[in-house]
Amino acid sequence: MIDKFWPGPLTLVLSKKNIVPEIVTADNPTVAVRMPNNQIALELIKHSGVPIAAPSANLFNRLSPTKAVHVYNQLGDDVDMILDGGSTEIGVESTIVEIENDEIILLRPGGITKEEIESLLNCKIQSKQKSTDPTSPGQLPFHYSPRTPLKFLSGSTLNNLENKKIGGIFFSKQNVDFNFTRVEILTKENNFREAAANLFSVLHILDEADLDLILVEPLSEEGLGLAMMDRLKKAAANFS
Repeated sequence: MIDKFWPGPLTLVLSKKNIVPEIVTADNPTVAVRMPNNQIALELIKHSGVPIAAPSANLFNRLSPTKAVHVYNQLGDDVDMILDGGSTEIGVESTIVEIENDEIILLRPGGITKEEIESLLNCKIQSKQKSTDPTSPGQLPFHYSPRTPLKFLSGSTLNNLENKKIGGIFFSKQNVDFNFTRVEILTKENNFREAAANLFSVLHILDEADLDLILVEPLSEEGLGLAMMDRLKKAAANFS
């Protein structure tokens, strides 16, 4: 997997050695490692001369950033510097897999699809995504949330919304007859990679639009759709 997917959006959870400080792993017996596919990040690691241990550049339970301005809007002056590497190419976070007793377990779907890993390894991999005692980021049942309430679009969610400011997120086109205050389309080319790249950016846009509610079209949970729906389900869990 390292040869195939690194550098890139794949995080491996491995048994840690004594050289890894406890503060890095929060006293867990495993450590998550990744090699980013971003030239600025790679240069930072190179010039540091050591592996870098760092949290995500967003507040806990808030939307993930895909642009430097998203980081600034959440963290502001709490950080000394923001290194702007441009907009993220993939949009959703890395895929996290754990290797335990020669078994591959999917902890979080992400930029490398489950199907790509299964094709490479020629075997099925198990999923263990939701947990109240997580072993990796993104396993909590709620996460990645906007401040604006978010729900999945259905017939019942369109009831009793008179005089409400409603935002809509659709995959490739608006497919319901409703007067949304603002609509965002994830992809004009019916392309999941483009949709994934736009997902969090669209959520940030609507979260800043002074809306009462964001309604999002459910997506197919295949390929990158699995990672996108994972993020949306956890974003909506805070408002269910």
